[in-house]
Amino acid sequence: MHPPFPLETVLQNRYRLLQLLGQGGFGRTYLAEDQNRFNELCVLKELTPAQTQPDALSKAKELFHREAKVLYQIQHAQIPQFRETFEQDQRLFLVQDYVEGRTYRALLEEYRAQGRRFSEAEVLFLLQQLLPVLAYLHSQGIVHRDISPENLIRRARDGQPVLIDFGVVKQLATQLQRPDQGLTAVGKLGYAPSEQMQTGRVYPSSDLYALAVTAVVLLSGREPPELLDDTTLTWRWQAWATTSPELAQILDRMLSSQPGERYAATNDVLQALREVPQPGLVPSSLSPAPAAPLSQVQTWAVGLPAEPNLPAAPVRAVARHSLWDRPWVVAAFCVGLALTSGLISWAVSSSVRVEAPPVPDASPSQSSSPAKPTPSPRPTPTLDPREQAYRTKLATLRQELGLGGEAHERFFIRLVDDVFCPQHPELRPCKLGTEQIDLRLQWFGTAEELLNRLKQANLSETLRVQLGNYQLKTDPERWKQAAHQLNLNSCALADLTDARFYQLFQGWVPQGRGQNLVAQYEPGLGQVWMALAYDQLAAMQANPPQVIRVRRDGGSEGSLEPGEGKIYLARLREGRTLAVELESNRATQWSVYPPVGAPGRCEESALLQDSSDPGWAGQLPQSGFYQVVVVSAAPERLDYRLKLEAQETEED
Repeated sequence: MHPPFPLETVLQNRYRLLQLLGQGGFGRTYLAEDQNRFNELCVLKELTPAQTQPDALSKAKELFHREAKVLYQIQHAQIPQFRETFEQDQRLFLVQDYVEGRTYRALLEEYRAQGRRFSEAEVLFLLQQLLPVLAYLHSQGIVHRDISPENLIRRARDGQPVLIDFGVVKQLATQLQRPDQGLTAVGKLGYAPSEQMQTGRVYPSSDLYALAVTAVVLLSGREPPELLDDTTLTWRWQAWATTSPELAQILDRMLSSQPGERYAATNDVLQALREVPQPGLVPSSLSPAPAAPLSQVQTWAVGLPAEPNLPAAPVRAVARHSLWDRPWVVAAFCVGLALTSGLISWAVSSSVRVEAPPVPDASPSQSSSPAKPTPSPRPTPTLDPREQAYRTKLATLRQELGLGGEAHERFFIRLVDDVFCPQHPELRPCKLGTEQIDLRLQWFGTAEELLNRLKQANLSETLRVQLGNYQLKTDPERWKQAAHQLNLNSCALADLTDARFYQLFQGWVPQGRGQNLVAQYEPGLGQVWMALAYDQLAAMQANPPQVIRVRRDGGSEGSLEPGEGKIYLARLREGRTLAVELESNRATQWSVYPPVGAPGRCEESALLQDSSDPGWAGQLPQSGFYQVVVVSAAPERLDYRLKLEAQETEED
């Protein structure tokens, strides 16, 4: 490859090179001044053919101009405009507009340094603004091929995402370097789907896949190798991000390894995104409450965060002229804007009430821009001091528990509703007006007690992560499969989860099989149950259940705290008779489950379930690891002794 041109070199007696922006196997990218356009900044992309024989160079030029013609046809405000091509010193150049701003890669690195990740609102904005750009490209028969944080720029002047560095150019460069090869694979490893990397074939859904990878990288703050399971090619990103279930479902579909399982078109994704709830919603049980004075309460921005002041690129300033440089144009625009704003403000103030902020989000990473007071002919009411005190207290508790962020806020509101609403059947629907101050205070009182109970539960990191993960329709199956790998029937693990769950919510939740709560209370109480199940699973993976050798020692002794349980495994043969005895100084419940793979639900397959009897005996229907589960049903610590006897056993 030729060495780079020295800076300040003028190409074509027109383009002065100011800065080397990047360099790769296909060539280089320069920042330059266009001296024929008042020193306007532009970008030069250099493509250097590896072979310089006359035939190879002629073929390279043919391909180059053919592909440049495709780029010339692209006319979109969020894609740098193609200007021209030229050749100099056996090097081929593309000239495009320069976009002032920062790449999403640079923004991501800045967020990481601050201990932050992109919020759901920021990623939603990126998707909603970029998908129409892809829809335009795909309608022209063009696939970008190389979407990643490096190739997306947040434009400084308006915050819009701009798509740069088309993979079609890199594919062209590859063909120029290896003209003897046919279809070539171009794309960024980890971002491009398998069909693109393995065969070089691309579809519109290939761009959707890469965009989804970009989204989960921004949401999680982690790179693709950390999020993709190499053995199953399944994305495991939700443990590192907090999103609504609707957005997570959309991203998972876009991330499908099979092109046919993704969305067929970008407009389908845009339609699905309309169902994603916007951040900053009012609690479902509380109708809009009076707004508090700006000097007394914290304010939460609804919608998109304010665009930060981004520094300009480190290049020389260039004068730019436009219509806005003319004073009469600016004056006319301001007068028109003032009249329009006045009419809109009058219409809004005449038709809607002022909404209160939602239950406080204590996450320090979710910043918001200061709210600007809107003139109104009516005085602004204030929050009841008792309600304001609750809001402040809840914010502190949520911060202590690590339950900040938008996804945790929605989970928390639903959790409180699940407990509060059944206690007040007279509320149909379960909505509270601003005048129902006593009931509103009860709602906040319930919220405080719930947070205190979660605090007393000593939440593990696994549990805190799961409380922001709403994919309950798929997570139970993954949880069951992980349990089976430990030779555990998921019913046994559910018993331990039930014990902890009902001890945590004693007196608030009707006793029953906890797994039913996942569907009944999603994403409130059911989310807590599912998170506790994952917590139990993590503990089991770190410390697998004890295997009892029935013939050798016959049993085990132990103690349990309130809400605690333990699982024992015994490897037994089909047709033998098993006798189990449980001695305890306080109330216990215990169950006996068959090996993994037994047909039927827990109630149908269990040999014994939720029993308080001191003993049980029965014939074993199959060979394998049987599970004996002992859980505490007492308010105090208890001691127990478990004894197993069988006619014959199979030693490990």
